[in-house]
Amino acid sequence: MRHKGLLRTGITLTVIIGIILTIYRMGIRPKLALFDAQRYDLYFWGALGLLLAGWLIALIFFLRRFSGGMAKIDRMDGIAFEEFTAQLLVHLGFTEVEVTPASRDQGVDVIAHSDGESYGIQCKRYNHYVDNSAVQEIFTGCAFYHLDHPVVISNNYFSASAKELAHGVGVKLIDRDQLAQMLADRKKY
Repeated sequence: MRHKGLLRTGITLTVIIGIILTIYRMGIRPKLALFDAQRYDLYFWGALGLLLAGWLIALIFFLRRFSGGMAKIDRMDGIAFEEFTAQLLVHLGFTEVEVTPASRDQGVDVIAHSDGESYGIQCKRYNHYVDNSAVQEIFTGCAFYHLDHPVVISNNYFSASAKELAHGVGVKLIDRDQLAQMLADRKKY
């Protein structure tokens, strides 16, 4: 995501500014004549202000990130994630969205429609990689319900074998990064 690069750059700059300020204050300033030290103090305080502003921006970024979005999803249980996914699909323009009963759902957690096509979605709210069993379950679940497009959506990432199998049988995988993008798209509307 583009915000990660911006944040990394900001943190790097604040660290560099912090090191320079420390070197100036501890090593260079005591060796300067009083007049020169006072003249350079203005630059010191300006740089310190920039450093504090950078830290404040990083703090706001982290607080916003961990108060909602993916952090909120990471705290959900499986049923709540299914409900959340259904609501997200409605916001993204899907119709006839329904959450299947938790028991005996045949691997399909959410059924949705868009442009005359039907989608079977399996929701995996995991704290580890999603393996290929999720792909197998949604593939057979969609065959059972006669749905057009099998999809597995997760708050995490997929194992290499899950990606390989999904590619081979035509299952769409939506991982953590793609889910975060869907959340961002939802906020635009």
